[in-house]
Amino acid sequence: LKPTPLVVDVMSIALWSKSKDFSNTDSNTKNETDIKYWIYNLEQNALNWDELFNSNIIGIDCNSIDDLREYSSCNDIKNDLEESQDINQKNIFEDLWDFVENLKPGDVVYARNGTEHFVGKGIVESEYFFDDNRIKLNHFRNIKWIKKGNMKNLGPTENRILIPIEQDDAVKLEEFIFNNTFSEMLYDSKNLILHGAPGTGKSYLAKEIAADIITNGELIDGKPIKYNDLKERKAQVAFVQFHPNYDYSDFVEGLRPRINEDGTMGFELKDGVFKSFIMRARADYEDYELNRTKLKRYVFIIDEINRGEISKILGELFYCIDPGYRGRDGEIFTQYANLHSDPNEKFYIPENVYIIGTMNDIDRSVDSFDFAMRRRFRFVELKASEQLDMLNSLKEKVKEEAKCRMTALNEEILKIKELNSNYQIGAAYFLKLNNLTSEKLWTDYLKPLLQEYVRGMYKESEIMQQLKDAYNSYNNKTSTKGETDESGQN
Repeated sequence: LKPTPLVVDVMSIALWSKSKDFSNTDSNTKNETDIKYWIYNLEQNALNWDELFNSNIIGIDCNSIDDLREYSSCNDIKNDLEESQDINQKNIFEDLWDFVENLKPGDVVYARNGTEHFVGKGIVESEYFFDDNRIKLNHFRNIKWIKKGNMKNLGPTENRILIPIEQDDAVKLEEFIFNNTFSEMLYDSKNLILHGAPGTGKSYLAKEIAADIITNGELIDGKPIKYNDLKERKAQVAFVQFHPNYDYSDFVEGLRPRINEDGTMGFELKDGVFKSFIMRARADYEDYELNRTKLKRYVFIIDEINRGEISKILGELFYCIDPGYRGRDGEIFTQYANLHSDPNEKFYIPENVYIIGTMNDIDRSVDSFDFAMRRRFRFVELKASEQLDMLNSLKEKVKEEAKCRMTALNEEILKIKELNSNYQIGAAYFLKLNNLTSEKLWTDYLKPLLQEYVRGMYKESEIMQQLKDAYNSYNNKTSTKGETDESGQN
């Protein structure tokens, strides 16, 4: 039987908790060995997780029984519940006892939405409280929710409100709670490519995914940590951009010139940017294997991955970059292994490394993108029509204008026979309206790009006028609205 659905009156709880003094409880001073771990089941379609998260509350709804501190055993609670008229509440005596007696400040709680997904992590901050003036959620505690995400259910599925779990099980849960839906894709596949039309925020998104992965979905003031706020943890992220002249010596290793002490010119073997990054990740991974320390994750971002000659850049790394050959199972000799101080040294990519690539679908080099690489990466398309939310950061006076202009222009692009959604314009271009007029955005950014799209087409100038008219249709709408308002006043 399921417990009675929980209904949260957030405002009254928030006001009540502000009137209480929790200063005698310091959840941060609890010894790590004393910390207990719990799963808190939010009954699906009954409890609003967002409201609980925003009010930093955890509780159990049971109006059949009063202050739990008056009971000396679980059986006493059970006996009183037997007299309850609510048949659903008769079976939550163990949950109530654990909530008042065994759940302590400093304990870690993982919130689960039904039996399908975990949605957050919190640390208990207060002792148990009972408010007999409340109709719902009268048994509760204050909690600091420090993660909010979405992950598949990996915990026990027993039908209880509060379920104790072992620390090892909690460690497994820690690896999966992310704020970004793309983060779970990267975690599962190891290699991810974000592709789409120009200006859809691929590079920005790649950095935010990286921040989410290496912070384990950690929140500050209820918000995900941004890439620019990583501080020293930025060392766990590397960013490079491929181009036609990029090669193996830049990426993996190669011979570089040097001046000897006697002034003569010589060469020495130098690690490339990717190998140097991997060696740092390997050091942490091998320390984790040896000492079971907390495993750090590393994310390598390759911007414009399709602009480089992949086979020339990666060489034999095609093998060990495959998600199925991570770790020592994928060890290989690199091209210059015979020049290493230890010629028997092998290279491998550890399990804690994740790779993100970005590419524009309209780039001419997409067609020649190596099929061997396609097989090793998960491809996710970012469509311009799905990125309108990026424009919410604009000033209020231009936000609506930007969305209207972008939508109208992209709809017109689709009407051109030789073009498709890959040629639509992403929101990143329209973010410039914070500092530019709509005319300047057209003449300096959009018009040159669109001219490249239509170059050589039949009736090229007519097509450009057609696109410009669509872009300026917002002006016609606002002028028409102004005339309508004026006639109404008359």
